[in-house]
Amino acid sequence: MTGTFWFLGGTVDVKLPAHDTDGRASVLEFTDPHDQSPPLHVHTREDEIWAVLDGEITFFVGDQEYDLGPGDVAFGPRGVPHSYRVRSESARMLATFAPAGIEEWFIRNGTPVTTLDQLPAHFDLNAAITTAAEYGLQVVGPPPTRTPKASDAVPAGTATPEEVRTWNRGIQDEFREGGGKVGGVFKGADMALLTTTGAKSGRPATTPITYYRDGDRILLVASNFGRDRHPAWYHNVRANPAATLEIGTETLTALATVTEGDERDRLFAHVVTLQPGYAEYQKNTDRLIPIVAFTIKEPS
Repeated sequence: MTGTFWFLGGTVDVKLPAHDTDGRASVLEFTDPHDQSPPLHVHTREDEIWAVLDGEITFFVGDQEYDLGPGDVAFGPRGVPHSYRVRSESARMLATFAPAGIEEWFIRNGTPVTTLDQLPAHFDLNAAITTAAEYGLQVVGPPPTRTPKASDAVPAGTATPEEVRTWNRGIQDEFREGGGKVGGVFKGADMALLTTTGAKSGRPATTPITYYRDGDRILLVASNFGRDRHPAWYHNVRANPAATLEIGTETLTALATVTEGDERDRLFAHVVTLQPGYAEYQKNTDRLIPIVAFTIKEPS
């Protein structure tokens, strides 16, 4: 049986039922509102693959959390507790179950609909839970809550130095755990970890930062979130231009050059075309926001 069913506050569209695949797999499309999250549950008969079509969704699989957006995919193996929570205003995803069969549970407990204005006012979750065991489904806990991450936001202009340092450490952890990728407000951005030598302390200091390219050079913008003072890393590379950049899973040795005059203006204009927010940062401060170009040194 195919069709669209209202289920747990959203809709489930049975795209590919068991009889079309000889029971090998079924494909369902879920459309859910903001903050939708089913109870933590376990499938004992099938594996599950999620592919996000629209919106932002956090998937919980065992003790792991994955913040995914359009085009991202996650895997929920049978026997492992899992759930999800919609972070955006709404979201759509395709769920593939292998083997098929679980779609019959959604059909049994859902309400057939043809238009969204037909959605019922109430969903009987207890009835759905009561029938779950018949389909090898176990409810093992309440809907999970997403753990806040440093990448959910950037520090406010009023943030204290200690708050910024804490945020920096959180982004570094996300970067290294994600193999050089960071989500949240930085999802899709090119991120690097810049390690410089302290101008006064002489100790290494690491800063997460968005980077841009100008030919073979890596460009970093010393915006400091539009504050009236240069970031510490900028003072560090002026005193000691040697630095390292972690990009993806690589650690590169580089030499910094502070650009000036027409070159700085050209590069700043280039960066603004890629990230217009830097123009607002420049408006918010009297200092000229520097552009620092890093030349990667080839291994000797």
